[in-house]
Amino acid sequence: MQGPASGELPPSVDGPFNVVLSPRKFRRIEIDAFDIRACSADVAAALFLAGETPIRYIERRLFGALGPVAFVRNMLPLSIGERLKRRDLRTMTLYDVLTQKLRVKIAEVRDEVEAVVAVRSVAKRLGIKTGTAILSIRRVYITAGDEPVNLTLLLTRTDRYKTSVRVRESAFD
Repeated sequence: MQGPASGELPPSVDGPFNVVLSPRKFRRIEIDAFDIRACSADVAAALFLAGETPIRYIERRLFGALGPVAFVRNMLPLSIGERLKRRDLRTMTLYDVLTQKLRVKIAEVRDEVEAVVAVRSVAKRLGIKTGTAILSIRRVYITAGDEPVNLTLLLTRTDRYKTSVRVRESAFD
């Protein structure tokens, strides 16, 4: 098992969100789906949309030097999603595409992280056994106007993913 020796702190990653999750950290990004679908009630609630509203739906797999790192599903309102280009998502993070190419001003990123077990379809995409523990990250990008512009469901292998968070005193709630 790789990692710091007992009692050592792991090295931290510090920097803006788009640098920490840079595509340079991945060997390749494969896009498995890039289409328009009706959203579920859960997605509609997260994006402040009416049920069954059409959305841009994207599925990607992120690969590192050792193989699959994460399986990612993005759901965006069509007002934003129609402007996305599939080719951009092969070389840029969605955050970079939204902020740099589409000039969306993201004011906040809300994450919910939990440990789950991989179901068969996810395990196959991540190259692990069904029932293996993985991290599930539910991420919403919010604009300054409190408008959600993306819902990401990120499922990642625990042995190939690391995140660090730095909270400043003014952000304590």
